[in-house]
Amino acid sequence: SSDTVQIFLRKFSRAGKQASIKYIYIELFGGLRITADGASLDESAFKTRKISGIIKYLLLNKDVYISRETLAAVFWPDSEKKAALNSLRVALCEIRKVLSGIGVSFEDTSPLITEEERGFIASKNCKTDAAVFVELFQKSKAGDTEGKKAALLAMIDLYRDGLLPLDIYDDYTTMDREYFSALFFEAAHNAAALLIRDSDFKAAETLLLRIIKLDSYNEHAYKTLIRLYRQTGQSQLADTISRQFEKRYEKEMC
Repeated sequence: SSDTVQIFLRKFSRAGKQASIKYIYIELFGGLRITADGASLDESAFKTRKISGIIKYLLLNKDVYISRETLAAVFWPDSEKKAALNSLRVALCEIRKVLSGIGVSFEDTSPLITEEERGFIASKNCKTDAAVFVELFQKSKAGDTEGKKAALLAMIDLYRDGLLPLDIYDDYTTMDREYFSALFFEAAHNAAALLIRDSDFKAAETLLLRIIKLDSYNEHAYKTLIRLYRQTGQSQLADTISRQFEKRYEKEMC
């Protein structure tokens, strides 16, 4: 979210001024957005999804060196090696142009990505919302109940429409998407239980409906929502939701 971006950038602003380093925040949930010292760009800045896909692939593997050969094989699997490497070279030229617009290209003082002998790797001065998401998940497992609840709600706020929703059919995002989806659903169910405990029924309802929107066969969410409606005297609505789930379940089983 925008609040998370601002918190991250403020946290490192003093160090950045002292060392003339730009600290970079990357949003992957809800779509790609790169922010550096107040300047930002998103998916639309790149000519093609394949070109932006190279950046996303490197950021999803930000602590790993990725060679040109690997990138060529991932993004041009049907091309001969030489042709794939030539296509990659053209794509990298375009990436340089786009990233230079916010001062984080390969040759800039604070590059988002560097190329070393072992391959490409993301800068240590950048952080992704996916990394923040994992940190919050870890916080939700320790400390007092209110601290856990705050961490869970922050995770839910970060997740938005999921990891790189425009890339749902790209194989290189599948494992990461499934991993973060599993964390989100666990966090959302735990947060809903805490909201109900605190009698914040409206917020719990909103969250449970969001879970069902993302996963229309989520039995746990349906059952919790039905109990919530009965607990708050909305028996007719509970019956409606119960029938709705039964019909979806029967359709799935056919």
